[in-house]
Amino acid sequence: MSRSTRRVASVVVTAVFVGLTATGCAAGFNATTNQPYAPSNGSVAQIGNLRIRNVVIVQSADGGHSELYATIVSIGGDADGNGTVGGTDVSPAPDSLTGISVTGAATVPIPGGQITIPPGAAIVLGPGGSHVFLDSFTRRQGEIATVTFRFATAGTVSLSALVMNATSLVSGG
Repeated sequence: MSRSTRRVASVVVTAVFVGLTATGCAAGFNATTNQPYAPSNGSVAQIGNLRIRNVVIVQSADGGHSELYATIVSIGGDADGNGTVGGTDVSPAPDSLTGISVTGAATVPIPGGQITIPPGAAIVLGPGGSHVFLDSFTRRQGEIATVTFRFATAGTVSLSALVMNATSLVSGG
């Protein structure tokens, strides 16, 4: 084998080795691609059998009115709560959203005092669902506010939510 052929062969072997080892970066059980995330501007959280999705605070263009948007999903099957999630039998009981607090807001009244979440169902806060307005909200667009949800059965969970206007929400940024 000539010297130039060996040189080319060693470069090819090195390139293949680097290519194979580089493709394994961040692989395994904790790879970023295996982690849940919100493919939107909203934040996500979970507690017990509840999943809270796409949480954002939307302000009117003049900053006068602020509303909390979110979707709360109770995992499970039919209305009787029977079903499976990831191959595991679950039988969640109905739960209720009993309170919400948001940093920068004086109060966050829940329509009717609480919202029942049936097993296997989703409730929407915002357009198409229950409107939850923030009283005397002092945060501005682009800032982050901590939102705490209190549930009768599942307990309490907090997450960070982006403050944005409706135009940014619709345009995705």
